Amino acid sequence: MFVVITSECNLEKEAELLLNFASFSSVRIHIRKPHFSECEMIRYLENLPKKVLAKSSLHSHHKLAEEFAISGVHFTKNL
Repeated sequence: MFVVITSECNLEKEAELLLNFASFSSVRIHIRKPHFSECEMIRYLENLPKKVLAKSSLHSHHKLAEEFAISGVHFTKNL
């Protein structure tokens, strides 16, 4: 299994890149945007295809995982 970790900042065409990664069965996507507010994270997730969300885990704003059908969350020692 391969894990793709997003950049901390929003990259141009990031949704398109993540969709390409999501097409591989052995890839998981770790959405790591530690400086995003909840509103920024919602806007970010709204722009991701469902195929990407289904293969993703959230590093922060865990309560959004269920709302966006994200398959997992990542807990850090800071929680």
